[in-house]
Amino acid sequence: MLQNAAYNKGNPYFISFRPLFHEHARLSDEELSNYNKYNDMIDDLEYSIEALEKENIDAFDLKLELKMALDKVKSGSFNMVDIYLDGLKPRVAEQWKKLGKEPPQKRTKLVSESELREEFARAQEARKKFESEKKKEGGSAGGPAAAKVPPLELKNGVMVTNTTELYDAIENMDPDTFKEHVTAQKNDFADWMKKWDAKIGAEVAKGKTKEEILKAMSQK
Repeated sequence: MLQNAAYNKGNPYFISFRPLFHEHARLSDEELSNYNKYNDMIDDLEYSIEALEKENIDAFDLKLELKMALDKVKSGSFNMVDIYLDGLKPRVAEQWKKLGKEPPQKRTKLVSESELREEFARAQEARKKFESEKKKEGGSAGGPAAAKVPPLELKNGVMVTNTTELYDAIENMDPDTFKEHVTAQKNDFADWMKKWDAKIGAEVAKGKTKEEILKAMSQK
């Protein structure tokens, strides 16, 4: 059970967490070092290949091989990454040699603390303006309907309070739970959506699959 004064009108609400789908153990220092090293190398090569394309060089094969190397980084197959990069780096260098130019060096621009503070201040002002406009309209920052539509409790124990949360919940919902909400006789999602937007709710009611319902919910 969670409680946040700025959410759900301060009322406590329940959240259910699914089991982890990934390994939760910490990576070793060596693995972390390899990830950082190879990601930096791939970033540099990607920057160089993009620069080649600006020189009207066909770099499709280079980009494809770079993507394969990146996939191996994601899977932690560093030996394969070395094989891909050992073949890729000289080919990229050869293209620059043919052009008679030096490959551009990627430079990282650091943002100063003063710039961050300025952006934060602008974001605060924008939020204040948004909330002020909503108050003038007679609604809350979540929209007029947010205060009227009760939360929807799903069969898997998840509680959704707005249409965005429902979209995400349906997108990640297992088939069995989905079938409990959408049958030939009922469509719980459509009934709840109609309270927010009658037109979109009617479109959702036509959907029988997750894909059809998510597509209907995406309509503006």
